[in-house]
Amino acid sequence: MAESLFGIHGKALELRSQRMGLLTSNIANAATPGFKAKDIDFATALKARTNGASNDQAMTTATRYRVLNFLRGRIETITRAIKGE
Repeated sequence: MAESLFGIHGKALELRSQRMGLLTSNIANAATPGFKAKDIDFATALKARTNGASNDQAMTTATRYRVLNFLRGRIETITRAIKGE
């Protein structure tokens, strides 16, 4: 029912909700030594969901580490795939 009612928007809302949980975890653990912040590549996750992957599979496929990279006096964010977790 919800699938036909909301279409792709329902999937997008589920992914956004899970992303908010991930970002909340990042904030809560920001001061933890050795903690690596994570984020998702939303486009990759949504594509996986529309191709039939479950929410968990889509999140696993699209989850990346967020790493601060200091180049030329600027802070840039680099995403790296998480492997083996």
